[in-house]
Amino acid sequence: MVKGSQAKQEILEKLKETFPNSFMEDAKILRIPWQENGETVEIKIQMTAAKNLLGGSAKEAPAAKEINIDFTAPTDAEKADIEAMIRALGARIE
Repeated sequence: MVKGSQAKQEILEKLKETFPNSFMEDAKILRIPWQENGETVEIKIQMTAAKNLLGGSAKEAPAAKEINIDFTAPTDAEKADIEAMIRALGARIE
């Protein structure tokens, strides 16, 4: 079995559960229909197992980099969208 095959399959199944209207374009590409500004868009997801580990269970974590970003506060609509996505993924909001 190719390295990462089982992980990709398990992740695809979880994505299909989370997004019931999603469908496979072919054996490798998952499409997720989504509403944006009143029209439907499709997000394509294609997964590849990484050859090198950058985080997660990597034995040596990459060096931390300082990043300065000027964020603006999310709107109430953006907050509601994020909460809906978190709930759809089965996570709790505290």
